[in-house]
Amino acid sequence: SPNFDAKPLTQTQIRSKDTLVISGAALFYKKGCLYCHRIDGQGGLKGPDLSEVSLRLPPGDLNIRIVNGGTNMPAYGGILTKNQLTAIVAFLKTRKDR
Repeated sequence: SPNFDAKPLTQTQIRSKDTLVISGAALFYKKGCLYCHRIDGQGGLKGPDLSEVSLRLPPGDLNIRIVNGGTNMPAYGGILTKNQLTAIVAFLKTRKDR
């Protein structure tokens, strides 16, 4: 179920100094993604663990999934700006291994 007590990811969990990636990680938290998805042991269990998501989904598929939603995931196409979507995908593209 969603973990509404999830805390923002730390710099250690973000593992990047790139400002776009850091912005994407902050948006991942602010938009509630971390309530349902887990990153490196932090977050919810309702959605899939995204710690290594870029090994499973290429950036184009990440965009489609975020915009259109999924089985139990709401669509964020009407909620995110193009720049916000770009930042979140930039963050998720860094999720290759723990």
